[in-house]
Amino acid sequence: MNRFDGVLQNAVGEAIAGADVYVCTQPAVTTNIPPSPLASLFADTGGVTPITNPVVTDGNGRFFFYAATGLYTLVYFDPFNRVATLVFPDQAIVTQGGGSVTSVTMTVPTGLAISGSPITSSGTLAITYSSDWPANTFIGGPASGSAAAPTRRTLVAADVAGLVAAVTSVNASVTPGSLFSGSFSGGPVTSTGTLALTFDLKNQNANLVLAGPSSGGLGAVTARSLVAADFPGVLLQTTTTALSSAQLLALLGTPVSLVPAPGVGFTIVPLMIVIEFFGGSAAYTDAGGAVSLNIGTASQALSTNAIFTTATSPNKQIQRINGFAATDTAGNPPTDDNGALTISKATNNFAAGNGTAKVLVHYLVLPTT
Repeated sequence: MNRFDGVLQNAVGEAIAGADVYVCTQPAVTTNIPPSPLASLFADTGGVTPITNPVVTDGNGRFFFYAATGLYTLVYFDPFNRVATLVFPDQAIVTQGGGSVTSVTMTVPTGLAISGSPITSSGTLAITYSSDWPANTFIGGPASGSAAAPTRRTLVAADVAGLVAAVTSVNASVTPGSLFSGSFSGGPVTSTGTLALTFDLKNQNANLVLAGPSSGGLGAVTARSLVAADFPGVLLQTTTTALSSAQLLALLGTPVSLVPAPGVGFTIVPLMIVIEFFGGSAAYTDAGGAVSLNIGTASQALSTNAIFTTATSPNKQIQRINGFAATDTAGNPPTDDNGALTISKATNNFAAGNGTAKVLVHYLVLPTT
């Protein structure tokens, strides 16, 4: 609500107290008292406390009221006939310092959008980018010529001058390696053309193949001879491991690897294991605990440890183990996938003696997938 203040005086400037001031919305009928239609009046700017219409002038002839913004007709009526009835149409009630603006609208350049327009009393004008932008356009100054207002347009070469170099010639070269030789033709290309590259395998020695590393991790392709690991599960492989007296005395806590881990996706399949023991100056003593062959959690125990407790004379014992009768008990994938073949002792290390051993293993490497 907005405030209206007024004063009623006679022709010689004397204040007229106790006069009625009627406030009518327009168009108003003022031929009768009270006039009509009467507007809603309030005692506060929030429009919380209504007051009677008409309002009455005070001892100084003054009066005030609050009403909504708009044009009104005011009728001054003196019930004591000190002044004649006065009618004042088109009296504007506006915010302090305001005019009579009733609508505000806004326009924006191409590429932008406006919401909240027009505003007729109160509101917010919000500017955003419009949704009609073609692909690959941007806001920029003129594409050429003198300065001008920015517009929505596509890039031209001058917009990226110095950022994109002009290619004037393209050539190629071939660096020979150990496996290939090569050549090219058609270079240099200065406008349009085709570079033709030719590669040939170099001559290699007999019985070499192009293959990755023979063991270990990833590596470059080279020309090399085939190894047993190139034929998993096809070629019988054999390995021999010597066991020192110190290793035999520590089998409980320190297993000895007989065949290394074959790699992920492969498992060792022992076909025959031959243990040769060579007694020393004193026989080992054994408090129990089987000597075992292990691949992951798959374990096969020797039926007896007697081969390792032989006396010094005779000083050699041989034990043959055909196959590997053990089942992996844990894991998915199972623990014998990429598991080494080891020899260990379940409990109680050998003690008090000396001697050495040699373990011969015939085995295959098979894929597990």
